[in-house]
Amino acid sequence: MKLEVEVMNLKFPWMRTELIESLEELGDPMQQEKEWLPGAGALDRIIHFLFDDTPLPQNALGYYLRSVEEVEAVGEVQQALDDLLTVHGNDLSDHEYIRQTEWPRVVEGARKALRLLNAPEVTR
Repeated sequence: MKLEVEVMNLKFPWMRTELIESLEELGDPMQQEKEWLPGAGALDRIIHFLFDDTPLPQNALGYYLRSVEEVEAVGEVQQALDDLLTVHGNDLSDHEYIRQTEWPRVVEGARKALRLLNAPEVTR
């Protein structure tokens, strides 16, 4: 049985909006190259949102995620970021992080999660 929650019934739809915006940034290397200036802190803001400001994905179903598939996809993005930070620490600039060999996994994970979050809702 596939469990889904309609977006309009989510408890925190604004968190979903911010999550989608964060995933759009993580999934767009061209924007990162152009707009993530040294010292701008775009990646830091996204990491704080994903790790500090929201419930863990496995606890977010019905709050800002609407399906188990979304929970898993956002969890994969968090894991990719966590692995990146475990290897390289938290002292690099945004531009240094996006040049690491682990970064494409973050980008692909964000794109996958975005496809799910932007997919039309299933109507019953």
